[in-house]
Amino acid sequence: MKRDTAPPDMETLTVQGFLLKPLPPDGTKQWREWEHRCKSLPQKAADLFVEALKRGTPSEQEVALIALRYHGFESWQAGDREDIRYIYRRQGDREWNVIRPMLKLN
Repeated sequence: MKRDTAPPDMETLTVQGFLLKPLPPDGTKQWREWEHRCKSLPQKAADLFVEALKRGTPSEQEVALIALRYHGFESWQAGDREDIRYIYRRQGDREWNVIRPMLKLN
């Protein structure tokens, strides 16, 4: 059987692994390490963060939302549990993008 997509490359796997770890508490040594690791992720990380906002678990969405800010984006959550939306744009852009995630907290 022929595959429709290629297996993920190492950069993609690195970003996916990053998304799996929850955010550490703000202001801690672990937070500073998280920030450093986030900033050192490959350039394609921003596209994978956007994809995580669409299709990731709620925990991955939380990480992606914050991580986008370290990759040149403004990003926010709007709405409540029933109607969560993620709003983001590259810094300097005029238009906002809106994502309604597939997976939500119940």
